[in-house]
Amino acid sequence: MAATALVAAGCAGRNGTAPTTPRPSVTSPPPASALPEPTGSPLPAATKPHGALSVAAFGAAGDGSTDDSAAVLAAVRAATAKGVPVWFPEGTYAVGDIVLPQGVAMAGSGRDRSWLMGRITFGGDTRVTDLRVGRDGAATHFTDGAAHTTFRRAEFVGGGGMDSGEDQGVIRFSAGRSATDIRFIACLIGANSADGNGVSMVSNGRAGATYRDISWVRCLFKGSPRMNIEVIQRPDGSGVMDAGYSHLDLADCTFEPSGSENISFDALGPAGDCTISGCTFLGAGWNTSYPYGQGIEFNGPTGMRFIGNHVYRCRGSMINHSGRAGTDAGTVIEGNIFDATRSYIDVAPARASQVIYFSGVDGATFKDNQVRADVGGELLYMDGSSRNRFSGNTWTDVRPHGKALACALITDASSSNVFTDERFETASGDVAVYISNGAQDNAFLACAFVLPAASQTAGTSGIAADPDLRVTTRGGAVTQ
Repeated sequence: MAATALVAAGCAGRNGTAPTTPRPSVTSPPPASALPEPTGSPLPAATKPHGALSVAAFGAAGDGSTDDSAAVLAAVRAATAKGVPVWFPEGTYAVGDIVLPQGVAMAGSGRDRSWLMGRITFGGDTRVTDLRVGRDGAATHFTDGAAHTTFRRAEFVGGGGMDSGEDQGVIRFSAGRSATDIRFIACLIGANSADGNGVSMVSNGRAGATYRDISWVRCLFKGSPRMNIEVIQRPDGSGVMDAGYSHLDLADCTFEPSGSENISFDALGPAGDCTISGCTFLGAGWNTSYPYGQGIEFNGPTGMRFIGNHVYRCRGSMINHSGRAGTDAGTVIEGNIFDATRSYIDVAPARASQVIYFSGVDGATFKDNQVRADVGGELLYMDGSSRNRFSGNTWTDVRPHGKALACALITDASSSNVFTDERFETASGDVAVYISNGAQDNAFLACAFVLPAASQTAGTSGIAADPDLRVTTRGGAVTQ
């Protein structure tokens, strides 16, 4: 094994530029692509379940203005006592603040036909199908300890803004409560009617105040003004944070562009073990009143899995991953396509916004991903991140010479990272990877560096490092 120091003096920090890497010229962002149409035809009208009790039989008007609260609750009590569903014929059923008992089954004639319009709190052992739920300014909630509840082909609308307290979010999982085994299948989560999130979840990270085994499968998230999903973990002073959120999973979902971040998982203590797979993220960051714009943020959770997803241009990083000091992240990011050349937003990322950003991340795996960009900063930026494994990825800066950047900048004591069978392609010059500022003992094994022929000089390796840094290279190739 050959250890070689490859010198390029004065490599830059996060917001700077390596000296031989030209800054991209500032251009107006191209117009955004039209959002894809929702898949499938309009949902057919659902039929009344056998034995169901209609809310109309209990006096519900369903005209959108009459207060149907008493009629709906009477139908719920009667149906629950008999063990049959509550039926909502086509109509808009205006109600106030309703807390539903455990064990309710509710069905509508279709989420575009039957609307339970109010501030609804669901309990456990509940089944909801083909029904729209919610109202502007209010969130849909869950009782403390709710479990074994399934929503199928439901739609959630409304939501309060960031200053609305417990109504922040179209769907709200509140602090100080717990829930488990809540499933959303083929549902539509509407855009927040104010300036907030689609889904807001606050875990206190202790038994009795956390969330586990909650899943969204084949759901469509409309673009909320802030985040489509925000999960945070904060102490409440009532106990040790030793039981954080876990198994909050997303599979085969589509996320329209969000105003700030598309999804964010934040943890100050043990939390994570969530899987995001087969999803499409159509970008983030169109609402410039919010300062961020990342596609996917992992800020402190461990054991996160991001598998087989498509992510399109964001105003910030597509992956913004921050670790917790002294804790191995254990993150697996595998088989994804990160394509910043295709945009569904009208805002382009700034020079300081890298596509993949690792800060303080140790022990992650980044494998078999495709990363492409024609705007923003480097494709990969790492600071203070060590012992991560990269393998089988392709990194392609499609900008022409004079605008392209190095593919990767590894800096600020990011050490002992291993890159195997990677492909770095850029027209920036004779360097595809810069290593600087105490980033020791990084290794590049069997990596390919695709650089313009005109810039290839004798001994070009594709890597440049500060003179005092150790870099291991073996079996790589530089081509044009």
